Amino acid sequence: MGYAPTYYPGTNDLGRAIPVELKAGEEVPGLDISLLSTRAVLVRGRILNPSTEKGKLRAWVVIMARESKVRSFSPTAQTNVDNPQGEFEIRGVVPGSYTLIANSWTGEEVYQARIPVEVGPSDIEGLIIPLGKGVEVSGRVRWEGGDQSTPDHKARVMLMPRDDMFMMRSAMREANPDGSIVLQNIAGGEYSLQIDGAPEDCYPRSALLGGEDVLADGVSITMGRVRGALEILMDCAGGILEGTVANDQLSPMPGASVVLVPETDRRGMPHLFKTTTTDQYGRFSIRGVAPGEYKAFAWQKLQSGAYQDPDFLRRYEDAGKPVSVGEGAKLVIQLRLILTDKSPR
Repeated sequence: MGYAPTYYPGTNDLGRAIPVELKAGEEVPGLDISLLSTRAVLVRGRILNPSTEKGKLRAWVVIMARESKVRSFSPTAQTNVDNPQGEFEIRGVVPGSYTLIANSWTGEEVYQARIPVEVGPSDIEGLIIPLGKGVEVSGRVRWEGGDQSTPDHKARVMLMPRDDMFMMRSAMREANPDGSIVLQNIAGGEYSLQIDGAPEDCYPRSALLGGEDVLADGVSITMGRVRGALEILMDCAGGILEGTVANDQLSPMPGASVVLVPETDRRGMPHLFKTTTTDQYGRFSIRGVAPGEYKAFAWQKLQSGAYQDPDFLRRYEDAGKPVSVGEGAKLVIQLRLILTDKSPR
């Protein structure tokens, strides 16, 4: 028996933990937590190193609760491995369903394992974790629409981890002049596909990996294999959104953060979000907008990336201006400034 990590309002179950919201300058008293005594067990095993550099295994092992919207990175749930035998142990694990993740790097090579683990009332001994080598994803970027007389179109293709951010590396590579692309040493897991560095009027129209849409659904990598080539189609006839931002007194607002947010069912696609800042006259311009339905927002102050948080957007949903963008369309709108330290109007 021992005191396992306890979450507000008083539970060992991450799925039942209640978030606590803090606004700027606010104090929230009375968040008392009583530690719960529970049976905690030991998880012990050994990592099998496939690297040719025998005797130099260094790895990071973490055990994470499955079926939970909250991730725990407490010291009792992770450990470093720095011994030739690859032996590890994690203490204080509460019974439940987990995913055990092991990552190891040798130079530029990445090795990983992800296995399900069911923890009961007894210690787990003798786990054998074989590491697999990171995979290679190859493909091509093609261009359509817009001014095709410019031969030097460029694009950086990125795979960004959707979960376990500190346990997974992103992969990035600029496409070659002929459009070919090779991403190497990718660990298993779920990724979002992002394309950066393209001309400002261009946007990714489609992206297929082995014939499946990964622009909307993301990329699922299994250690040891990839299900096909990555084919990306860039369209250079994107929409243009211009306008001004003013406050309640109709004065132009320089330095305001303008964000174009896609309709609700497309908010899991990071490439559809567009951001910019107004100039000294309160004017803004957003180019390379994919056709579709959006809402445009203008905030006085905005924390980086906050607009991709559903809970944040929900507070200001009614303050957004609906915008419908067609292929190659140019729209001009006026936006009212949203003050983040006040309720939206």
